[in-house]
Amino acid sequence: MLKQELEEAISKSQALEPFKDQLLLDLTPEGLRIQIVDKQNRPMFDMGSAALKTYTRDILRELSQFINHVPNRISITGHTDITAYNAAHGYSNWELSADRANAARRALLDGGMADDKVTRVVGLSSSV
Repeated sequence: MLKQELEEAISKSQALEPFKDQLLLDLTPEGLRIQIVDKQNRPMFDMGSAALKTYTRDILRELSQFINHVPNRISITGHTDITAYNAAHGYSNWELSADRANAARRALLDGGMADDKVTRVVGLSSSV
């Protein structure tokens, strides 16, 4: 039911409509999964950066309103490509992916999502 509600909300949202092909919804054993994928050959982040692109921030802020209106809580995962991140002090794709997940969490909060909606924030590097 949540999947159908979100699909309807996306189709009715002027802000989300241009990105509807970038939002993949599917049901998993953990619940409804919302994936933001690159369909227009545009990255969500610059290479090696945890700063969200403007359009990614817009998507997340719009989704925050939907998330607030359902009883479910969310987990957020961050990813990187397989390019090794070469930086000082042991900063790797693991830290970068965790920073990206936290950047997404902050954008959702900026959009009005309640802080207690988040159950976990995880960095997966390029493992998935």
